[in-house]
Amino acid sequence: MRKICFVCSGNTCRSPMAERLLKKHLKDLGVADVAVASMGLCVEPDAKVEPKAAAALKKYGINRASARAKQISSKDLKKDILFITMTAEQKKAFGTFEYVFSIGELVGGEDVIDPYGCDQEEYDKTAKMLNDYTYKLAQILKQ
Repeated sequence: MRKICFVCSGNTCRSPMAERLLKKHLKDLGVADVAVASMGLCVEPDAKVEPKAAAALKKYGINRASARAKQISSKDLKKDILFITMTAEQKKAFGTFEYVFSIGELVGGEDVIDPYGCDQEEYDKTAKMLNDYTYKLAQILKQ
């Protein structure tokens, strides 16, 4: 079983959107041997997925966004997990750990900027970008 963990700042916007979108694409493409999760670098206790992120996901047929944010820790860093950050800067938080990439470098794109605190339109743009990126990633994983 291959394992992927998306990582963003607070695990309330980008990484949970990426997690759910990749799961959808993998299912649609018939890829069953990949486990997908998400975590944050600096999670607030009891934080939930941002309602605007959940609303943006509904446009892609994803209605479940009730998960609580999860804090990443050094004990989560395992060689059998590929960590995918939303930005190149977030990748730096992993130090010399070699199984981490920014999503942009994996799919030939740019950083996914945090929409936190912005209007719904920004969340929708972020979801669109993540939908495109995770679809490309799902296609790579299918090969």
